[in-house]
Formats: sequence, C-alpha cells, structure tokens
Amino acid sequence: MNSKQVQCFGCSVLCDDIYVEFEEDGSLKTTINSCFRGNNFIKNYMSENRLTQPVQKQMGLEMFLGEDEAISFLEREITEAKSIKFYGMGAISYQDQLKVSMVIRKIMDKKKVVSIDGIENISESLLLPSLTTIGQGVNNVDVFIFWNSDPTHSHPKLFGKLLFSRGMFRLSGKEMKKFILFQNEDSDLTRLKDILIDISNQNSSQFVEEFEKLLDGNPLEQISLGNLSIENLRTLKTFLQATEYGLIVGSTPFSEQVSISEFSHLLQKLNSFVKGRFAFLPLTSLTNEIGLFSAVTKIFGKDDRIFQSNYDPADLAIVFGGEYFRDEYNPKEFEYPEKKMILFDNFKSNYSKNAIITIPYAIPGIECDGCATRTDGINVDLFKWINPKEYIKPIREIFDRISL
Repeated sequence: MNSKQVQCFGCSVLCDDIYVEFEEDGSLKTTINSCFRGNNFIKNYMSENRLTQPVQKQMGLEMFLGEDEAISFLEREITEAKSIKFYGMGAISYQDQLKVSMVIRKIMDKKKVVSIDGIENISESLLLPSLTTIGQGVNNVDVFIFWNSDPTHSHPKLFGKLLFSRGMFRLSGKEMKKFILFQNEDSDLTRLKDILIDISNQNSSQFVEEFEKLLDGNPLEQISLGNLSIENLRTLKTFLQATEYGLIVGSTPFSEQVSISEFSHLLQKLNSFVKGRFAFLPLTSLTNEIGLFSAVTKIFGKDDRIFQSNYDPADLAIVFGGEYFRDEYNPKEFEYPEKKMILFDNFKSNYSKNAIITIPYAIPGIECDGCATRTDGINVDLFKWINPKEYIKPIREIFDRISL
C-alpha cells in the first residue's frame, strides 16, 4: 500500500497536511487528516461518475466529443457571441486564471463586451487594512467576531483550529477566544456564542451605523444593535474594550449594502476603541478567489472595463468549477441570466443539463500542478499526484488551443 502527502483544493484554506493511501491497483483507499469536505472532494474525483470527455447537448440529445471537436465548438460559440460573462474563475488555479485572462484580453480586443463575475468585490476586499494569517488567528486571537459567516461547514478544518483551546486561560488569567456573532439566522455556530446579535431586522448599513455609536461612546439607551438588551450591550462593550488581538471573520464580498470604505472606517474606529487591535480574515466561497485578482491584474490595467460591474445578461456564460456551485452547504443556488452556458465541470448535474457543452478538466493539486492563494493571502503550490484520463486536460491547456 502506498501513501502520499498532498494539498487539498477543496476550500480556500488549502490544507497541506493531508495524506492519501492507495490500494495496490492504484485505486484510492482512504484519506487521512482531511475534513469531511476535503474527503468528499478528493474521493469525488476518483469516482466512476467522473466525466472523462466533453459532452455536447443538441436537440435534447447528448453527444461525446473528442478534444479537437470540443475546441472547435468553443471557438465558434465565443466568436458568435457579442457579450460573454465568466463565472467561477475563483475556482481554478492561478495558472489557469492567467491563461483564461489572456484569452479574455483577445476577446475584448475584438470589441466584444466581457465581464468576470465577482472581480470587483474581490479587488475591493483586498484593499482592506489589517489582513491576518491563519496562524495568527489560531494562536493569538482572544475575541472573534463572526460577521454573517459560519465556517463550521464552509471551512471546517479552519474552524476546528480556531476552536481549539477555547475556554482555556492564558498565563495572565485571561480566558481565550470569546465568540461574538453578528448573523441573520441560527446556524451550527450559534450554540458556541458568547454574544449573539440578531441583525435580521437591520440592513448592514444601519447595523454599522449603530455599531459605530457604541464605539463612539453614545449612551447605551440610544443604541439599537440587533436584539441586544442594555445589559448585553454593556457586556459587548466590555469584551471589545479588553480585546488584545481581535479577528473579524467575514465572507467575501463582505456585504452588498456596506461599501469597502465604510467597513474600513469601522475597522479603524474599532482599533481605536479596543486595548489591542482587530484584523480581518475573508472567507471566500471559491477556493482561489483571492488569487483571481493577481491573475487578472497581470493582463489588465486598473482602468480596464473588466473591473467594472456589468449586471446585463450576456449572450454567453462560461462557467468554471461547477462542483463548487453544487456545494450542499452553500445557501444560494448558482443563477445565471444568460441563455447559453459553456460549463467546465467534472460531473453531470442540474447545471450540465442546461449547458450546451460540459467539458471535464484536470484538478489542480490532484491531476496537474498549479498555484493558489489561501484565504489569508499566502500562496500555496499544488502538486500533481495522479495522471488524468486521456481526454482530461488542465484548463490552461484547453484555452491555450483556442484560436480567435
């Protein structure tokens, strides 16, 4: 029996302490030290349900295509479309993102309208001050604010590390790791709360305004912060004032109702209020969403239209990493307004039923090398440890063959 240490591309924590064991025939026996998401992610790609070549849908029928036929199909659809929107580019490796961005540049040079879903939110989030590393969050933080984020399912191994040593005491006698929750609904995280603030009756902008009143020292009677009583407001204020190292754990994009400048101002005000300082850790829904900004800025300048929001439906949607949109813990279904969809995915699904073609691709960190950026901004190398099937290529090799 063989075993190998691997990196996990299952979420944006990119754990590198995972081991896989193989049977003598080369089939996967088990994974060691992976969370349930990582375990499912790795086993899925070793399953018999994996697509092994492109599938085109035409008049309700499915036809398997060879590599050359699939490339010709891609070229024709891209050429005919006047506008194209790319989804899920944060679900592929940096090298794949870079190659796709080069093709997008060529498409835009032909006067077509092209947009990348979510790129403006990522670029804004990276402007936030006080980003921190996972290691600092695990070892140093004494007060966590979970702001509409629940990593218990989305990033389970990270949450296990954050939870470790909770309830213990430092040499100074101070209890470690208080949990303050700002959320709209109950979750598995709720039962671990020290303070829970129900913000379902306030939009994010109103909540930030009331939170700033607390930090400014306004009378507690004048503050309406979710469902908190005067007594709980006083407790919250005490927790915050005594914070030596705090961490806001939030999803990216942070909020549709709060601009990045508003949140940055709030973070600065919070750091003026507390004993120590607060940092920010963004939890991205896609594995390499933080790295996407670096890849795109290699090809495009800050004034390029690619960084501007475009909410109009395009003629064609090109979607990467369809498996991420089927995440059972993602509260929202992936929706796209485009009439045509080209899907890069490795399994048949409800999404592939609506795609004009579904193209399987090699997974970074399993079937090809690559690089990705962890949720805290650290770059992680991904290494190939199995050979893909004949028709399965990395996305960068597929797009390298597209001639426009």
